[in-house]
Amino acid sequence: MKKILLLSLLALFLFVAWLLPQSDGYYPRSARRILSAAPLIGRVFEETITPEMVRAVYGTRPIKILLVPGHDNEYSGAVWNGLREADVNLQLANALQRFLTTDQNFSTQITRNENTGNYNQELSNYFVTNREEIKSFRQRLRQTFVGLIQSGAVEEKIIVSHNFAKEEVAQRLYGINKWANEQGIDLAIHIHFNDYAGRSMSQAGRHNGLAIYIPERQYPNARFSAEIGQSIFSQLNKILPTSSLPGESTGLIEDQELIALGSYASRDGGAVLIEYSYIYEPQVANVGVRSAWLTETAWQTYLGIKNYFEPATTLPPSQILQQPVSGPLHFGQRGNKQVLALQRALQLDGSYPPAGRELGVCPINGNFGPCVQSAVTTFQTKYALIDVPGQVGEQTLAELNRRYGH
Repeated sequence: MKKILLLSLLALFLFVAWLLPQSDGYYPRSARRILSAAPLIGRVFEETITPEMVRAVYGTRPIKILLVPGHDNEYSGAVWNGLREADVNLQLANALQRFLTTDQNFSTQITRNENTGNYNQELSNYFVTNREEIKSFRQRLRQTFVGLIQSGAVEEKIIVSHNFAKEEVAQRLYGINKWANEQGIDLAIHIHFNDYAGRSMSQAGRHNGLAIYIPERQYPNARFSAEIGQSIFSQLNKILPTSSLPGESTGLIEDQELIALGSYASRDGGAVLIEYSYIYEPQVANVGVRSAWLTETAWQTYLGIKNYFEPATTLPPSQILQQPVSGPLHFGQRGNKQVLALQRALQLDGSYPPAGRELGVCPINGNFGPCVQSAVTTFQTKYALIDVPGQVGEQTLAELNRRYGH
C-alpha cells in the first residue's frame, strides 16, 4: 500500500512538472511559497516610475531603453532542432536596436554583443566586481518583501508557474536589475521565445502565439510597465496570435516572481518580458523566413513603443513589404520569404486570415496552404481580378504591389 502511495505521488509530481512552461526559468528559487490569504492593504511600494513621469520627459531627453536578449551562451534556453533560443533572442534584439537607434527620442543599450553573444564588457565587469553587492541587494529586498507578505501588507500572487532559475542565472538577472537602476534605465525589454515542459524534443509542440509579462500591479514599476506593455502587445497582436498556453490567454500577464520584471521590487524602471512565439513555430524554425520574420516583429515592437508616446501613423506598417512581392508563388510552398510577404500584404488588405479563421489557425509563417489560397481568392474577387482563383498570377501580384508595396 505504501509503495502504491509513493508511486501515485511520483506520478502526480511528474504530471505537474509536465504542465509547467519552461521557457525562461526566471523565477527565484526561494519564491515557491503557499499563496497568502492576507487581504491587500493599499499600495505599499511608492511608484518609482509613472506613465506621467515618462511622458513628461519624452521629447526633452531620449528615453533610455535596455534590450535584454534572454539567456546567453552558457544558458541558452529553449532548443529546437539545434536552434538555440539565446541566438534567436539576440537576432531579434539587434533588429529592434537598429530601429530604435534611428529615432532620436530613444537611447538604446543591449546586454549582449551582436558578434560573440557574450555579455557586453561593462556588464561582464559589473557581474564580477559587484558580485557580493548584487547578492546583498537580492537578499535585502527578499527579506523586506517576505516580511510585507507575512504582515499582510502585500498580497502574494502566482498566476503562471515556471521552472526555477539556476543560481547563476538569477545572480546575473538581479545584477542587470541593479545595474539598470543605477543607470536610470526607463524601460527594460526582455526578449524571449517560448517552450513548455513535457514536449517531445523530436516533435513540435501543441502551443503557439504571443505573451507579454508585466510586473504585478502592487509593484513600484507596475503602472508604466502595464501601459507600454499593452501598447506593444496591441501592435504585435496584429501579426501574432495570442498564446494558446493556459494562463497566457489574456496575452498580457501580470507576474510577481519573474526576476526580469523586478521580483521583490528589485526594478525601479519599467520592464516587460516578451515571449514572441514558440521556438518550434515555422516562422522561427525555417531558416528561409526567420530573418525576415524577426525583422518584421522587431519593427512591430518598435511601432508599439512609438505609439505609446505619439501616433506612428506616418511610419510604414510593415518591413517585409519594403520590396515588391515577387513570384512564382503556389500552393504547397513552405518557409518561403515571398509567401511571408504575400500573407502580410493580404492581411493589410483585410483578406488574411480568411473569414471565420484566426491567426492561431492561419499564422503568418511563410507557408502557402489552404488559408493563403482562400485569402488569395477573396482578394481576387474583391478587385475583380481574372487570375485563376487561389493562384497568384500576374494580375494578383501587380494589384498587391500597387496597394501595399513601397
